[in-house]
Amino acid sequence: MFLTQIQVNNSRILGDIYGVHQKVMAFVDSEERVLYRVETDDFPRILVLSEDEPSNKVDWGKVIIKPYNPIIAVGRRFRFRLLANPTHVVSVGGHKRIRMFLKIEDQENWIKEKGKKSGFKVLDHVLVIDNGFCKIKKQSGFEWITRSVLFEGVLEVSDKNLFLFNLFNGIGRCKAFGFGLLSIAAL
Repeated sequence: MFLTQIQVNNSRILGDIYGVHQKVMAFVDSEERVLYRVETDDFPRILVLSEDEPSNKVDWGKVIIKPYNPIIAVGRRFRFRLLANPTHVVSVGGHKRIRMFLKIEDQENWIKEKGKKSGFKVLDHVLVIDNGFCKIKKQSGFEWITRSVLFEGVLEVSDKNLFLFNLFNGIGRCKAFGFGLLSIAAL
């Protein structure tokens, strides 16, 4: 696995979610799952997690590529960050519909439940750093609005294999549009 940071030299490109998706996929040029997340807190950048080492160059930012093979063990604790699309499925008139969690309490419960199913336990209080909506618009004109929630907190690994699977494959929906990348830092 490879973790790439692209320091974007023009933050305006980050406003077009589908455009970012296209740029990331062209940069990585892989048939394998690619996870990424746009970050704007310190400086505009895109974090990209890919199975294959990206080989393409970009003219819209500085690229830093590093091999990524974190040491994971049951009981090990990490600080984490996850941009997610917390949703659930409900039945409406015999049809399944995806609904967004709108309340912070429901969003916190969502990450705790996802953690249990993903090989980790969320410890202490989860911080909901950013809680908003984003519009995804394809070139075809099709567009939709989805919930965007940035979680930060501390987790403890409870199942190594399940955790690694979800670390490398993402958590939640909308992974193709910058959601689901779980980043960790050792405590």
